[in-house]
Amino acid sequence: MLCFPRLYEIPILTPLGEDAMYLWISALLGALLSLGVPGVSPETLVGTARVSGPVFLNGTKVNQSVVITDGDRLATGPGGIASLNLSSTDRLILGESTNIRLVTSPRGVSAEVEIGRLQVNASHQRLREVRLTDEGVSISSTPGTPRDYMVTRMANASYVLARKGSVTIVDEGYGSSTEVPEG
Repeated sequence: MLCFPRLYEIPILTPLGEDAMYLWISALLGALLSLGVPGVSPETLVGTARVSGPVFLNGTKVNQSVVITDGDRLATGPGGIASLNLSSTDRLILGESTNIRLVTSPRGVSAEVEIGRLQVNASHQRLREVRLTDEGVSISSTPGTPRDYMVTRMANASYVLARKGSVTIVDEGYGSSTEVPEG
């Protein structure tokens, strides 16, 4: 006589809204690390990106989702968009025709914007700063408090708009800092 174990249905509880997304992102990052993706270690892993339209990682076109590591360049073409999750609380959304480079250090991740538009939703736990390449300007905030801001970098001008919470802009060339208030 064969005996089969009784199967039970286990209900899956899912949080609602943005918290659910952060939970799944954290789980995905943990799973990727446990699978041992070739060439990826916890020290070099930046995050994962979901992409739509023409998006390039280090010059190679990517589809759907991709793992981002230290030193990678992520570029969106016309009509392209990428949502990069650095942690459960730090996310970057690249608009079309945007180029960034991501660098890790013991203090966290730095996103270097070459050109384009970047929306930052972060508590700055893992994202240390957003830098404007070749300008010596960094944008950051006190870790722990959620921030929502836009960074636009064009050929002849750069703009920062703080939507939720204030951010600090540091001009390393002049040795000055400016607090950009919400709104």
